[in-house]
Amino acid sequence: MSHKPFPWSTVTLLVMTVLVVASIFWRQGSLDKAQDDLPANISKLVAEQVDSDLQENLPRLISEELKRSLPQQPSSPYPDFDSAQKMVLLPLVKGFESWTPKGVVQPDKAKTVLMVEGGDVARAYLYIRARVGEQPLTQWESVYAKIDNVGGHLFRPLSLPVPSGTESRLLYAVNSVPYLPSEPYSENRKPVLADWSPSFREGAKIRFDVFISSLRPATLDEVALYYECAPQSASCRISVESSE
Repeated sequence: MSHKPFPWSTVTLLVMTVLVVASIFWRQGSLDKAQDDLPANISKLVAEQVDSDLQENLPRLISEELKRSLPQQPSSPYPDFDSAQKMVLLPLVKGFESWTPKGVVQPDKAKTVLMVEGGDVARAYLYIRARVGEQPLTQWESVYAKIDNVGGHLFRPLSLPVPSGTESRLLYAVNSVPYLPSEPYSENRKPVLADWSPSFREGAKIRFDVFISSLRPATLDEVALYYECAPQSASCRISVESSE
């Protein structure tokens, strides 16, 4: 009786099939576990990224939120006037009757102030309040002012903005003072600019002349200088030497 050879190829195929099926089940188990862990892993990654972004951007986000939440202060319509109020105040003239009877400047109706400067001034403003009776100046009146013989009839339309009042209020930066060099005063004329800032220097004596050009009695309620020292001269000081 003859024997047939054992079908090794069939056994090999069977073993390979079992291994493939086992691999599939093992991989499926790993995939299932990975799928189970996926939400946790994504949450962890998102949390780590959010934490990193917050650390980097938190100051900016807080600043932007504060800007949106806090009420915004409107910008001032009087920036130079507000700035001047924080400077050193030097009164020059106060409550002085000044006018030009018959168009003539009389010594007792005009003021001359001599100032002495110690140190360097960074910025300065001239501030004036003037009136005729209880009313502001009209086109028939003007404030005449000079520093070291430079100046004239101050041009009111180019005054820096100031709060309104019952009198005329004028504010000028000393490095840009618009004026008319001669009469008649008219707001239709073109002014010239005076730069008084070179007069404000270390050890200088500064002469300031002022009066109201008016055929009616008028009053200089206030003439004042506001100034700020240069950073390298924090102890600068302007003082009045004499007033006539």
